[in-house]
Amino acid sequence: AGIGAYTAGAVASIAFGPLAGVFIVFLIAALVLSIQTTVLGSARTIYQASKDRWTFGYFRWTSKDGVPLKAMGTDIAFNIFLMLLGNPIAILAASTIGYLSFHMINTLAGYIFDKHHSRVAEASYFEPRGPTYFAPKTLIRLGIVWTVVNFVLIFVGSPSWGWSRLALGWAIVLVGIP
Repeated sequence: AGIGAYTAGAVASIAFGPLAGVFIVFLIAALVLSIQTTVLGSARTIYQASKDRWTFGYFRWTSKDGVPLKAMGTDIAFNIFLMLLGNPIAILAASTIGYLSFHMINTLAGYIFDKHHSRVAEASYFEPRGPTYFAPKTLIRLGIVWTVVNFVLIFVGSPSWGWSRLALGWAIVLVGIP
């Protein structure tokens, strides 16, 4: 028990009195539950991307209860690796590059699909899940503008992160390409 534990205990006892220990347990439980929620959400996203064949088939496996355990394990291992880099900015930079590239590719795909497919011919097409959705052209164009703005902001802000963090983000994106 170091100075941090002593300070936390002192602050908790001042704020909560004799119930300080109970509140500390509740706060730790809340922290664990928030971590679990984050891991479950991202693992389910990785699983769905694998099911849609956007990433490796390895993540498609689920337990008998439908839990994507391989995606969860890989997600946890990868997040631990990023935390071991010693700087939370590494996690932020890597995830920002990943999200930016994902949105950029999706917006570009929507624009190309819209440009090369007739809306009239496709309007009568129904998938087994239901009708196909077509985003309005203005929304696609606005998405392209904001993607470019975000892309510029990433490179303007990169010197504050360090170029190695930017390179790490792009390396992670490239590793994810099947």
